[in-house]
Amino acid sequence: MTLPSDTTLALIKWLASRDSDQLLTLMRHRAIAVSSCGSFRSLAEALVHSQGATESLSRLSRPELQGLSSPQSAPDEVLDALEAAGFLSREPSGHTLFISPVELEAVGSLDPAARPPRPASPSPLGDKARSIAATHALTMVVTVGDLLEVLRSTSTSVGPEGLPTATALKNLDAALGVGYDISALWRMASVAGLLRPHQGLAALTAVGNRWLEMPEAKRWHTIATAWWESLPPWLRTTCAANPTAPWDHNLETQLGYDFPLVALDVTLERVREDAHFLGVLADNQPTPWGIALWGPGEAAAILGGDLPAHSPGVFAQEDYTLLATGPLSPQHRRTLGTLATRDLGGLIPRFRLTSSSLLGALQRGVPAQTIPEMLAQVCVNDVPAGMLALVSDISRRAHDLEVHSRGETTLVITRGDTLAQELLSDPGLVVLGLTRHGDHELVCSWPAERVHSTLLGASYPALLMNSGGQPENESAPVPEDDPETLESKRLEAVAQLVRNAAEAAAKGVPAGFQSIIEVATETKTPLEIVVTMPDGTEITIVMEPRALSAGRLRGVEIKHAVEKTIPVSHITSIRAWTES
Repeated sequence: MTLPSDTTLALIKWLASRDSDQLLTLMRHRAIAVSSCGSFRSLAEALVHSQGATESLSRLSRPELQGLSSPQSAPDEVLDALEAAGFLSREPSGHTLFISPVELEAVGSLDPAARPPRPASPSPLGDKARSIAATHALTMVVTVGDLLEVLRSTSTSVGPEGLPTATALKNLDAALGVGYDISALWRMASVAGLLRPHQGLAALTAVGNRWLEMPEAKRWHTIATAWWESLPPWLRTTCAANPTAPWDHNLETQLGYDFPLVALDVTLERVREDAHFLGVLADNQPTPWGIALWGPGEAAAILGGDLPAHSPGVFAQEDYTLLATGPLSPQHRRTLGTLATRDLGGLIPRFRLTSSSLLGALQRGVPAQTIPEMLAQVCVNDVPAGMLALVSDISRRAHDLEVHSRGETTLVITRGDTLAQELLSDPGLVVLGLTRHGDHELVCSWPAERVHSTLLGASYPALLMNSGGQPENESAPVPEDDPETLESKRLEAVAQLVRNAAEAAAKGVPAGFQSIIEVATETKTPLEIVVTMPDGTEITIVMEPRALSAGRLRGVEIKHAVEKTIPVSHITSIRAWTES
């Protein structure tokens, strides 16, 4: 939007009168970028010209819009909200509106006689729908957990927007198996602060690591609460005021009345999809834990009573599959995710024990001797002899081939009398350029990670070892909680703005004067300046400013068309002049 020049100057003056807390509230309300807080002028320009300015206005409630149209008759609480959001200044002489004439016309076009729609009658939520919604909630929790477990143990590349790259998505699909909506899971985990980009990789935060140790109902509550708080305030306000109302066309009607200028587009449809994914809606009807989420109530406790019971474990099959018959406990899912590949994801998964999965477990530091016991703990039947034989064979063969980094070279250590010669004779490994270094040692110039992956690709069980002689457990870095959040950046930006204003005042330049004079000079807007003379008397000068330098304002006095210079320290007030 575009404001008249005199209103822009009034806005700068008003901003300069705000304290730190008020400026912070304003930045939160209007989603002002931290970079726009360098001066009162840049802050004013962000309020007026930013892409979100008109959007912020459109999200005002009906009483707030009516308050802009008729501020003289608006209740104090409405005027307080409008001033906090930077849409008007309350002054004893009258209220100044910081919106354009075009937008004021749109606000004034609202029908004052409009009546609120009749509240929709909620449909009773049947036991089946309630059970399905609780199942959706648990499915979301366990699948987000599966994603985080994979991210914690593997390196996953992310692009500039913090989303997985195309290659990373393929790798996640392979690691997670069928049945995962990775984009939805990623969105939920990101909103809850469970993961974030770190040095080009997706990494669990400290919050994410703690989340994995929580009970399932609390896990759900953490994500659901973060999702709810991320929704537009206008949507949360209406839903909280009508907690049991269905999220169908009636909600759109109510929103259209409560927030007349809001554009109800794809945002609402996406919100509905997420709400069903989280289990807070069932056929557009709020669930009991959903109602508690956007109102008073213990949402986690309510959901906890409806969550499906855990299955005692999985059935181990002769074909190396491990079949769940119901939801698994977090510990069982974690154990199976460590030892086996996931053929089918979701709430009731199917796993498969393979040579690669067992080798991966050993690579991550799982002691070979503990694997049979781990399998026995998650299986409700006896572990088949074939599975145990596979475990024994891979455990024995894994250390037959170790890959070590030795500075600029890679050392491959073999066990047995023939394995070294077998590697040298394999046509698929010629590309490595392996040469014999001893009876059981081979060397090459390729990086150890590349040699290791090439050996695995050629079906040779091999372990990549670290400098301590232990399996190298490659995992994504785990950063601490983000030390520089958006809120902390806002705090510092506002603090710096206030400090700059204080330093200018110490030099005789009151807060905001620099910005006002800059804008007035560029727009050729005359200023009405009150000057305190040495004898204490005050005079008013109307002048068009030219420059501010060394604590002195130079300009042309309008009345006599002569140039004047005024010490800024003598100026007590300044405002745009309007010819009467």
